[in-house]
Amino acid sequence: MMDSRWPMARDSRSSTCLVSVWWWGAECSITIPPIYPPWGDRPSIAQKPCRCNPAGRFSLAKAALFWYDREKPREKRGVLMGLWIDDGLHGAEGEIVSFLLAGQSNMAGRGDLTAENAVAAPDCLMLRMGRWQAMSEPVNVDRGVLEGSSPRSGACLAASFAAAFPKEGRKVGLIPCADGGTTIAQWQPGEILFDHAVFQARLAMRTSRLGAILWHQGESDCLAPEQLEAYPEQFLRTMEGFRAQLGDLPILVGELGYPEHGFTGTPAPLLREFNRRLPDLAARIPGCRVISAQGLTCRGDGLHFDTPSLRTFGLRYLEGYQALATR
Repeated sequence: MMDSRWPMARDSRSSTCLVSVWWWGAECSITIPPIYPPWGDRPSIAQKPCRCNPAGRFSLAKAALFWYDREKPREKRGVLMGLWIDDGLHGAEGEIVSFLLAGQSNMAGRGDLTAENAVAAPDCLMLRMGRWQAMSEPVNVDRGVLEGSSPRSGACLAASFAAAFPKEGRKVGLIPCADGGTTIAQWQPGEILFDHAVFQARLAMRTSRLGAILWHQGESDCLAPEQLEAYPEQFLRTMEGFRAQLGDLPILVGELGYPEHGFTGTPAPLLREFNRRLPDLAARIPGCRVISAQGLTCRGDGLHFDTPSLRTFGLRYLEGYQALATR
């Protein structure tokens, strides 16, 4: 049995109240203790049953506090205070399946984003400051978001992945850790990007079940043939490191784009050769699947997928995840 005190909440009259949470195994009871407000009315005591999620954590997402004068007739008591407490975790709302987003700019997302094409779904979340928030794009803010920012964080493949994920009473959480322009050397175990992703994933695992790693990276390693030759062993070390830290997770790896002329400093033949080698590389990792980028189109820069292609790519990632999950 354990007692956890939540942060104090104040009403308009500056009266404070505390909420105690007691649980035994998977059963949980939330109790609002009888604290008398300064104006003399008697408090009510409210209890709400809930359950812990598989990580053993809990959240008070919808507990209403209200006080009334019990001496008055019921029809005249009225509600003196109404307060909704939300700890930002949402663990009591049902299981959360989370996905780590890692790699560079095409995982972060550089698609043009408008109010009309942004993906929004009430059962999709994203990690911010270690807490779950309702998903909104841009999800992976690794660059500027204001008009005129270049490059600019925008629409991403993970949003369509999360929106289409079969929920079955669950929520989907995205853990954004991709960083544009990064090389595989910067994602080696012990490097900042790797350690940051592991740290964020572990925070998410306190209140969710980590489902898979969504990976897209490689454009920055196609600038010269020698980079391409060094890539396989570095990639394997990165993925082995993630599994050593986070468990034996499915890994979904997206192909690079197929631009006709490549992009600045990167010949198209190297991009195609990278994609040609990717299936053999993934085959060296059990539970790893390559996601095709065939038929997808890039923005004018020849590097970043456009918004419609990102939406399609996200659905392909979901198909790949489901194929691994049913094995």
